[in-house]
Amino acid sequence: MENIYLKNYWLLNLEFIEAFSSLEYGGLPLPLLSNFYKYIDDKLKEEMMDVSFGSDLCSKEVEKKKIQIQFERWLTPLRNPSNKKQVSGKILLNFDYLRFSINNFLQFDSTKTLLLSRSKVKKMYNIPVISEPDYIKNNQRITDIIIEKARDIFNSLNPNSAFNNSFFMKSFLSDIPIMIEKINMINLIFDKNPIISVVVGTTEDITSRVLTLIASKRGIPSFCMQHGLIMREEAFLPVFATKQVVYGQYEKKLYLQRGVEENKIEIVGNPRFDDIFNNRYMERIKFLRRMKINLNKKIVLIATQQFNTSFYTKLATLLIQDPEIVVIIKPHPWEQLNNQIQKYIKLSKLYPSIKCITNQMKTYDIIANSDVVVIVNSTIGLESMLLDKPVICCNLKSLDRNYPYYEELDCLVTQDVQTTLKTVQKVLYHKISPQTTKQLRNQFLKYNYPQVIALPKLKKLINMMT
Repeated sequence: MENIYLKNYWLLNLEFIEAFSSLEYGGLPLPLLSNFYKYIDDKLKEEMMDVSFGSDLCSKEVEKKKIQIQFERWLTPLRNPSNKKQVSGKILLNFDYLRFSINNFLQFDSTKTLLLSRSKVKKMYNIPVISEPDYIKNNQRITDIIIEKARDIFNSLNPNSAFNNSFFMKSFLSDIPIMIEKINMINLIFDKNPIISVVVGTTEDITSRVLTLIASKRGIPSFCMQHGLIMREEAFLPVFATKQVVYGQYEKKLYLQRGVEENKIEIVGNPRFDDIFNNRYMERIKFLRRMKINLNKKIVLIATQQFNTSFYTKLATLLIQDPEIVVIIKPHPWEQLNNQIQKYIKLSKLYPSIKCITNQMKTYDIIANSDVVVIVNSTIGLESMLLDKPVICCNLKSLDRNYPYYEELDCLVTQDVQTTLKTVQKVLYHKISPQTTKQLRNQFLKYNYPQVIALPKLKKLINMMT
């Protein structure tokens, strides 16, 4: 069903851009700025899982290998040749979603770097800040005209069109003022500052998308970091930046399979992982004291993802039936923000051998002091392997989509609670030898994260292109 959904998703996205392409501002087609999947509610998504959904769309098929190529119809005209005249210009880092560590920011030359932020502070990490509110200009008249034009397009469509879904319509119309505001803001920022390159953490959000497109129009190279594992391709495509910066060969292959040109993909890693190799972690004795864990216990870290709560709670209660095991549950940030961690907290109150950690300890300190890490398609799996820890990945059948990122872990990939439980026990009690888990880990990293330190590679790439 998800394959049907994805097929219809790309068809609908492209048809949306076509239908609303006359809505243009600052030389940018506004529908191209949309984070399209956020316009799709549960009702429309269910309809898109039906094979008959696309029968009234103009196009009937988008081959996987041509997804990016289809978007290039709109993206290519926005690109201008690279302009290398401003040799004394500055790198602009978009602070939102970049996820760099403090140490990462401190390694940028503050005389050659600017930070774009919603904050009103003058400097962050010694880098001068461009404050977004200082560049925002109200343009209500033009906004009203474009919204009215958008309403006219909606009214001209077939009443049964997916675009006339009330949630879809409301979402797009509410984005139009933001799009216009950001286009004005970013053009003014480029006019007022000698920017020669742009680095963003994603192009999901309107600000980052506009940044990369306006940079492209001005012949300025842009670099989009990979902000997490690619488990939903809609959040990572199409590619807008000059260079899509990825973790390893897995992502490069995925982008190539979807029609992205090889020269637009760079394997660099992400500087936020550099701290794994540069930092020292809490000593085990101190960690155990702080967590009130007996010195001889074996620690299993369960890093959760949203929507799989029952799997984690059941696994935790089964694991602690072994009196030698303590389970630490590290909830996903989304679960914390949306008040979805009560079941974990309840378990930790019922069982002394289950600990639920929210924000009171650094993630890398927890990983470094764990004996094995259990995940369901989480970036913490990669981080744990970089910290040289055995990782067990459960590929739950209930997941609506399968991206085989962790499949190279072989015997450490499980399917359900019971197989995960048994695999954890085998790793802890060396029925799967430490040599085997180490070998699997090294093979995985060689393919999926072949670098150790990423920031020098990123800086080198930026310097080559400016």
